[in-house]
This record gives sequence, C-alpha cells and structure tokens, in this order.
Amino acid sequence: MRALLLLLLLAPGAPAVEIPDSWRCRKGDESAHWKGMKLIPEAPGPNWGEQLNEKAPSPFIWLAVYKDRDRDVAERRAPITQRWGEFEPDEKCAYLAHYAKAAAEKKEEYDELVSWKQDSGLLKRLQRVKPEEVIAEQERDALKGLRARFDAMRAWLSDFGMRDDDPPTERAWGVLMKLSVLETAHLEFLRESGHFTAMARARVQDAVKEQGPAAELLKDPAVVETVVADIADQLSKDWRNERILGSDFERRVRESIAGIERAKAAAAANAKVEAVQRTIKERKEARKRAEAVVERLEGELKSEKLVFDAGADPALLVGLEEYRRGKRRLYELLEQKGETDAAGLKAAYLELLREVCVTHYQSIRYKESVIKTLCGK
Repeated sequence: MRALLLLLLLAPGAPAVEIPDSWRCRKGDESAHWKGMKLIPEAPGPNWGEQLNEKAPSPFIWLAVYKDRDRDVAERRAPITQRWGEFEPDEKCAYLAHYAKAAAEKKEEYDELVSWKQDSGLLKRLQRVKPEEVIAEQERDALKGLRARFDAMRAWLSDFGMRDDDPPTERAWGVLMKLSVLETAHLEFLRESGHFTAMARARVQDAVKEQGPAAELLKDPAVVETVVADIADQLSKDWRNERILGSDFERRVRESIAGIERAKAAAAANAKVEAVQRTIKERKEARKRAEAVVERLEGELKSEKLVFDAGADPALLVGLEEYRRGKRRLYELLEQKGETDAAGLKAAYLELLREVCVTHYQSIRYKESVIKTLCGK
C-alpha cells in the first residue's frame, strides 16, 4: 500500500490540456494587453489577483476566471491561483482575454446596483407607495427582482472572492471594498423601498391575528404605527438577525411600548419646564416694560410735563429710598393691568410720590399741617 502511494507521489503530473486557439491573444498582442497597467511587467504579465484596468476590471476578471476553476480547459490538477504562476505570458493573456466579456458584464451589473438611486422611475415609484401598500409592493417584480440581483451579486463576490482557507482575506484585489460598497447600497435600497417596514408590519399583523400576548399590546393604531417604525429601524441595523421577528419579537414590542410611555412622560415633563420658562420670560418682559413706563413718567416729571400738585420738590422725592421701594409696587400694578389707562397711570404715579412724601416727612417728625402742605391730601 505504501509502495503504491509512493509511486503515485513520484509519478509526473498530468500534462496540461492545450488552450484553444479561440482563447488566445493575437501574436504580439501580449505586451499590448498589459499596456496601461501600472507596475505590471510586460514579460510575465500580471500576478494573480492584481489590480488591472478597464479592459480587465478587477476584481471581476479574477472572479470570472476562478468561477470556472473546476471545468476550464487548461486544468492541471492544481488550484488556478497556483497554476497561474506557472503560466507563460501568452497563456495569461489568453485567460484574461477569454474572460474579459464575463468580467465586463459583472462589472456593469455591479455598477447598476450600487447606483440604483439614479433610476428616477424607481425613485418616483417608491415615493408614491402608501403605508397600507408597502407589503404588497415588496412582492412586485420591480423590487423583488432588484433584491434578488443584490443577493446574487453579493453571493458571487463572496463565493469567488474570498479564500477558502482564510475567509477574512481577499482572493482578488478589491473584493472587500466592492462588497462594502454593495452592502451599503443594498441596505439603503431596502430601507428606502420600505422592505423593513413591510417585514415589521406583516409580523405585527400576524401577532394580532394569532391573539397571543403581543396582540393585547397592539390594539391602539397609534401604538401599532410606533411599534412598526421601531421594529423596522431595528431590522435596518441588524437585518440578518432572525430573532427580531422571531423568538425576541414580543420582548421588543414591550420595549417599544415602554419607550412610548417614557417619551410621553418626558414630553409632559418638558412641557412643564417649558411652561415655567415661558412664565419666567413673560414676567421678565413685563417687568422691563413696567420699568420703561416708570422711567418715562420720571422724565415727564423732570421736564415738568407731569406736575406734582403739592409743595415738596419732586427731584428730592425720586431720590429717596422710599421712592425706590414704592416703584416696585407700581411695577406690579403695571404688570397686572398693563399700560392701558394713561390718566389712571399718571394718577397712580402721583399717588406714589404722595406716599413717599408723607413717609419721608413723618420719619423726620414734621408736623401734620406741614406734611399736608408738602405732600397734598
């Protein structure tokens, strides 16, 4: 047995199958095929997985070659990535030329998917979808077909672009970057097409029909809409997590409803704070207006447009501490009633001066008759 195994190991490998003439580049075109490819030597040609150019776009050309690794006509009983290093320049040119069309088709499909927003007709259609139609819309050909194309392209890039022995490592140049851009476009399409909203709404409808624990929580239409939006948002952030609509669904519904209650409580608290702040602001503004009115009356008093009908000197009265304290009462009166009665306001101001006058002269023990003369009745 060991002898047989040793003979097999020492036996020469099977000869390579001849590459068909239809694959081959025209004689002398090998160097022209590498033209414009930076840092690629013309004699041996590009290394496996290297970045190429528009005629052989990476990573699509390498993935197209690798896709047929098990049935290509030049099979040498070794992985194509290993055999590639043994190829002559004309063999490399033959492979890249033969798979150029398939690579170009894949690149065109990829570019259409990542730029799906440039389809103005699709965007207009999505904008017209009503909430009650979002579930049915997902099963129509336009959206269903585009989702299938995204899935197929992602599978193609992943299956033929990642090494079997080391999944995080790219087989061909640029696969991870292409996958990232595709995933971003795919996720954006699912969000804007209402896919996650449709999934959440369908699951909520099923929960109501089943009359399970969640059904009791989903009687209020307003609550239903909030829960649908919340679950759809969770799906958009973890859209491959089957537990969201499965075993974890009821808990998430309860959390969503609890969030509604917290939002209501927070809104009520904010409303109270805003009301207090509004009251404080209104009082400050009213006080400023009252101060401005009193200052105007003081100006009229000093310019003798407003006459104090008694013997005391008005300039003396407005300089007293009793006057400064009395102004506060006048401010409060103005804040309550506003400046609606000019005659009444002036009378109230003169009455303030009279009170200040009486308080002051009584404090320095003037006779009543003198106080009446100075302050008036």
